[in-house]
Amino acid sequence: MSGPSDQPDVREEVSRLRQRAGLTAAGLTGGLAAAAVAALGVLALATGGGAAAPAPGPAPCNGHPELCDRRLDEVAMVTSHNSMSVARTPGWFNAHHYNPIEDQLDAGVRGLLIDTWLGQETTRNGFGGTRLVQTDLSGTSREALVAEIGEAAVAAAERLSGRILYGESVDTPKLYLCHGLCELGATDAVEEFRRIRQWLDDHPDQVVVIVIQDEATIDQDVAAIEGAGLDERAWPERLTPDSPLPTLRQMIDAGKTAVIMHESAGNAGPAWYQSAYSITQETPYLFRDVAAISSPASCVPNRGPGDAKLFLLNHWLDEQPVRAGQADAVNRSEVLLPRARLCRSERGRFPNLVAVNFVELRDAALVVDELNGIVEEPVVTGG
Repeated sequence: MSGPSDQPDVREEVSRLRQRAGLTAAGLTGGLAAAAVAALGVLALATGGGAAAPAPGPAPCNGHPELCDRRLDEVAMVTSHNSMSVARTPGWFNAHHYNPIEDQLDAGVRGLLIDTWLGQETTRNGFGGTRLVQTDLSGTSREALVAEIGEAAVAAAERLSGRILYGESVDTPKLYLCHGLCELGATDAVEEFRRIRQWLDDHPDQVVVIVIQDEATIDQDVAAIEGAGLDERAWPERLTPDSPLPTLRQMIDAGKTAVIMHESAGNAGPAWYQSAYSITQETPYLFRDVAAISSPASCVPNRGPGDAKLFLLNHWLDEQPVRAGQADAVNRSEVLLPRARLCRSERGRFPNLVAVNFVELRDAALVVDELNGIVEEPVVTGG
C-alpha cells in the first residue's frame, strides 16, 4: 500500500498548482476576488490611503480568462482517476491519490472519475479504524473483481470481511463511492456530492466534469445527487454528438457549472444526467509500462462513438497494487505531453479530460496549460 509516508512531501506542489488554477488560499475566484479588490479600494479611500485599486481584469474561467469563450470540447482539464480513493482519507486501501476531492479541486483538478456502489456499513473494523462496508455484489463474480482491482486487493478485502458473498446483495443498501470493493474503501456518496456542491457554490467561475462509473442504478445515483443538491449545478440540457457543447462562460453565467455523466448505456434518468459514452470517446486504459502508454496503440479507440466531441485521455499504468512511483513515471511532461499530442493527431480530437493517478505528482497541470495554450507571466523578484 503506498501512501504519504513513503513519498516526498507534496504540500509545496499542491500550493503551486492552486495558484496556477487561479485560487487563493481563501478560495477567492472571479467575482469574489473582484469584490475583495473593490472593498480594499474603498477602505483605502476612507482611511486616506490613496487612490482606489484599478478595476480588475476579465473574470477568469477555470483560472484563465482566455478559456471563457471556448466550448467544453476546446478545453483541457486535469482529471483524477478514481478521485475518491485517497491516502489521506481514513479507510482506503490501495489509494490512487494523496488528497481528498476538495483539495484536488483546490489544486486545479477539473475532471473527476468516480465509482458508485451499493454497500452496507457493518460492525466490523475496516482499514484505518473505519467501519467495514460490505459491497452489494449482485451479479458480480470473484474473477471479475480480480480482473478489475487485482488478486492482492480482493484477498485483502476477504481477510477483513471473513468472506465476501459474491452474487448476493446487502440487506439495507446505501450509495457509496468505492473502487471495486467497498471493503477496501468507501465514502458516503451523498456527503461527497454535497462537498462538491459546496465547492462549486464557493467557486462560481469554475467548471467541473464528473464521470460516474455507475455500479448502482441510475435512479440510485440520481437520488444521491439530488439529495446533495448537486443536480442544481448540473448542465440541464441533454447533450448529444449533434448538439453544440456550451462554453465555459455560458455555463458560469447560467450557474450550471458541472457536467455530470454516467457510464452505463442509454439516456435513462433526467436530462442533466448525461450518458458519458454518447458524448465522450476515450483511449484504452490498460498499460503495463511507459513504453506501452507512449506507443501509437495507446491512442486507438476504446469506448464511445467516433463522432463524440469530448475526448478522455486515460493516462495511468494498470499495475496492482497502485503505487505513486507509477504515476511519478508517467505524469512527467516528457511522457504525458507527447502522448497527448500523439493522440490528438491520431484521433482528430482535442484531449479534454487528461486523467491520471496521484494527480499531485509531476506535471499534469503544466501539460494541460500547454494544451490550452496558457503561458504564465514571468515572476519578477527582487528590487
